[in-house]
Amino acid sequence: GDTHRDTLVVIGKNYSTLGPLVDELNAELPELRITTSDDIWPEQRFFFRSDQFHFMRKEIPALFFFTGVHECYHRPCDTPDRLDVDKASRVARLLAHATLEIANRDERPEWDPDGLADAVRQGVAFVEEATGLRFGDPEGRPLLLSVRSGARDSMPRMMDTVLDLGLNEASVEALARATGNPLFAWDSWHRMLEMYGDVVLGVHSRHFDERFNAAKRARGVELDTELPAEDLRRLVGEYKDVVRQHSGERFPEDPEEQLWGAIEAVFRSWNVERAIAYRRVHGIPDYLGTAVNIQSMVFGNMGDDCGTGVAFTRDPSTGVREFFGEFLVNAQGEDVVAGVRTPLSISQMEQKLPQAYEQLLEVQARLEHHFREMQDLEFTVEGGRLY
Repeated sequence: GDTHRDTLVVIGKNYSTLGPLVDELNAELPELRITTSDDIWPEQRFFFRSDQFHFMRKEIPALFFFTGVHECYHRPCDTPDRLDVDKASRVARLLAHATLEIANRDERPEWDPDGLADAVRQGVAFVEEATGLRFGDPEGRPLLLSVRSGARDSMPRMMDTVLDLGLNEASVEALARATGNPLFAWDSWHRMLEMYGDVVLGVHSRHFDERFNAAKRARGVELDTELPAEDLRRLVGEYKDVVRQHSGERFPEDPEEQLWGAIEAVFRSWNVERAIAYRRVHGIPDYLGTAVNIQSMVFGNMGDDCGTGVAFTRDPSTGVREFFGEFLVNAQGEDVVAGVRTPLSISQMEQKLPQAYEQLLEVQARLEHHFREMQDLEFTVEGGRLY
């Protein structure tokens, strides 16, 4: 692996009382010649990619013992002769002692929720550094986040997503100033309020739709995109009233509170009826659970050089090898599947967003060639760039 032959990386030490227990026990066993270390590759997110994380998210204490990756990691060339038998035997002895110690103690290992909170904050800081933006920044352009599911098997549109997290009274104004596009800023916030109210706070989307449709009638327009920024600003206030009226709660202005509400809601969505039914039909075990992915937002609703869509590398009805899908200009992902606007055929993207369409063709061909079966894609275009 990547580590010294006497070093054992114990990932997840700060999320439960198991971490200090292993450190204390190892100090009492100098003959094992093992140095236990915290995660030395936090940017790789090994903890969140591990099987152990599924236990931790259910508040079951767990640790991930790891020695790093190498050129043959999870590849056919990772043959038994590569195993450091001496180190493996010493690690096994440490784990045997730890198991016995846990079994003989009067108190059970305890989960430390603050440890996971620290990990999420570290992850957000990593995204902030990568983007040069600050989450929910009320002064400059704010970093906005999306929270999505990350199950082992694809379950299209079965689980919940929350977009545009980080917007509030101050950051929406900052976003409008930084982009010079108040319409985009208020459009993003009214979308976030509806999605957060529905997914996190349990306010049915029809209550928001009633207000939105009333605003369109009052303005005398048919398309959602025809409402001006001042109407969307007014709708934001009405949406907050809807949240209070139907949930008994206020909409959280604090970005971190928004983030944790979304994380918990996406985890909960693993057990909604539609997701359970989908797994039953497709033979996906319920015990697998899901991860939660937190990502920087890209925006398909910033103007006519932006858009979003869904596509398949083959015709899903016939299996014919032809690129198939739909997209919308100046829209966010949920618009394509929500039925509020009639999407365009993916072939029309060549005229509307030619550069992004060319990139998309290359990507879908590469995916089909690599996986050798039909792939489904979701994509966003911001400022002509494909994501």
